[in-house]
Amino acid sequence: MKRPIHLPPWDLLMLSVHYIQKGHLYQKPSAGLHIVEFLRGLNHALSLTLSHFYPLVGCLVTSECPYDEGSYVVSLDCVNRPGARLIHAVADLTISDVLFPTYVHRRRSIVLRP
Repeated sequence: MKRPIHLPPWDLLMLSVHYIQKGHLYQKPSAGLHIVEFLRGLNHALSLTLSHFYPLVGCLVTSECPYDEGSYVVSLDCVNRPGARLIHAVADLTISDVLFPTYVHRRRSIVLRP
């Protein structure tokens, strides 16, 4: 039975850091492979991988510490969670549009002088 994974101190320190969001771009399948078959295979591979690395689909939960009133424990719940979703999206653009965009928002710095 999979139990909650309690986070060590170094992981607790990372809770205030923004997490990394990633996506993957895939080349359009050849004419011989239909997109539905491709997505079915991709979903199966994701499911198989996450069955071996189940903490990747866990959710952070807090619970009151039973032996220290007013304190909480942060743990990773890998049992009572819906899991991961594979999201398929289609956009009318090319890889070049993603890698070399024509407009890139740049931050401006304001320097205040006394």
